[in-house]
Amino acid sequence: MSKRKQKRAEDDDGSDSEESLINVDFDFFDPNPKVDYTALKRLLNQLFQTDGEHLALHELADLILSQPLLGTTVKIDGIESDPYAYLSVLNMHVHQNNASIKAIREYILSKSEANPTLHATLQQLLAPEGLQTQKHVGFIFSERLINMPVQVVPPMYKMLADEIKWANEENEPYAFTHYLIITRTYRLTPQQLAELEESEQRPSKKPKTRLPPATTANDGLISTYSFHPEDEYIQKHATFTSDYTHTTKAPREDDSFGLDVAGRLMLIPAENFQPMIDEMFPTGYKEAGLSITCLTTMSLQALSTQNLFNVKGKIALVTGGGSGIGKMIAAGLVANGAKVYIAARKEKQLKAAAEELNAAGPGKCFYIIADLSSRAGCDALCSEFKKQEDKLHILVNNSGVTWGAPFDNFPEKEGWDRVLGVNVKSIFYTTSGLSDLLAKDATNIDPGRVINISSVAGYDTHAEDSVLSGKGHGLWSYSTSKAAANHLTRLLAVTLIHRNITVNAILPGVFPSNMTAFGFKVAGDKMAAHQPTGRVGAPTDMAGVALFLCSPASAHMTGGHLIVDGGSLITTRRLSPDAAKL
Repeated sequence: MSKRKQKRAEDDDGSDSEESLINVDFDFFDPNPKVDYTALKRLLNQLFQTDGEHLALHELADLILSQPLLGTTVKIDGIESDPYAYLSVLNMHVHQNNASIKAIREYILSKSEANPTLHATLQQLLAPEGLQTQKHVGFIFSERLINMPVQVVPPMYKMLADEIKWANEENEPYAFTHYLIITRTYRLTPQQLAELEESEQRPSKKPKTRLPPATTANDGLISTYSFHPEDEYIQKHATFTSDYTHTTKAPREDDSFGLDVAGRLMLIPAENFQPMIDEMFPTGYKEAGLSITCLTTMSLQALSTQNLFNVKGKIALVTGGGSGIGKMIAAGLVANGAKVYIAARKEKQLKAAAEELNAAGPGKCFYIIADLSSRAGCDALCSEFKKQEDKLHILVNNSGVTWGAPFDNFPEKEGWDRVLGVNVKSIFYTTSGLSDLLAKDATNIDPGRVINISSVAGYDTHAEDSVLSGKGHGLWSYSTSKAAANHLTRLLAVTLIHRNITVNAILPGVFPSNMTAFGFKVAGDKMAAHQPTGRVGAPTDMAGVALFLCSPASAHMTGGHLIVDGGSLITTRRLSPDAAKL
């Protein structure tokens, strides 16, 4: 089975329309050492042209195929067929003693001499003394047959970046400081260019393909073009680019379509690699100027629960994380490998929770003492967190308080000011205070996450005489604060999405916590039995929903309200203090 699938459309000569399209399935596979060797060697020869005779390409093909869990091939007729395209990466430092890597290293250093600055940089990275440093260069091999559309390339780069990330999480040697790409170019004289432009003006049923941007030689007579349109994006993010001629020129008729083929070196700093992919995928489809339709793809590996709900290595802050729902969420994150900070007022409670979660592992838990009832308290938490970490992936705004009192004697300070301060203002000031850290590593594929813990009380129109408030008492400020938190979630979602930060809310029903302790004491068994599901919420219910909102599974979701109440909100069943229906 293929690990990923994509469709393209090809021109259909049997149609009278100018751009008639049919769908062809492409399957994306992991490299297969048993099948891919011959086709891979052919693609290597295509990339290096006649220079490949001196580069031990048979050993290079074996080396690439020795890491079948990294890289992607594109096939049409199933896993046993030859690949039409290939993308992978090799660590030139780890494999420095391999004969093919030695030959390619010398080849690269020789071909970079036309650009003295690039040559000096590569000397520092790839010369014998450079190979002893911690600066590792990833040699990216990317080549495809000429009939493969550019649209297959951005997903391949996206998958390669994911696979490098997963490999690094397993401490495999793919932590690169630079990426080096060798690609092909072709050169046209003014006469050839004029002939090509003239041919493109002739009526044709086939889609028009615009030429990629060209570079011009010093004499102004020769224009150089990339074979692959994606090189335009790669070159924008490369610190150095240098064109070179092949050592041994093949007869013109043996080159690709009789063109004057040359090579190009591009050196990309690791920090530019993901931005390059973000720009290439998916905007590169339109910019390529090809009349081909394409579906965005993901690997089957990426669709496993292990990857869909992966939070390993993420840094999270959970306010109110010492007990109740906050502790449930913190436990779920720690259990899945995250580094979690919990914050609340009571140090004894925080310390006990952190010790419990650290004992369970495999993630880590730390605590920060904080009072979020005022802006000053929120600012203090943000300041203390920034002393510990320079980035944040997940913020869970869970701190909350309630107050119950009679309608005609409801206090202002404790009943309204404190409840709104903790339940609403703290969400705003904590989120705004940490937004720079949330945005630091965020992308549109892996955004920063803000999760606000609100309540179904924000939707409920009954504020008094519930089992949670007590007979004769109401929770007017609490329900109002949760309605405000629900709306604030959507306001923040709009504000922060342009910084690649998503904001969603979880609306719990009845869960065991300090806030619901009174209700459980008064009518615990009946309260559980009265739920449509026959039970109250459990830690797994809350942790599961939170993991979804923290993980790749929800990366395209923002401004959402997830109700976790066992169906109580959509029924009319309510429980009074004396267990009677209201």
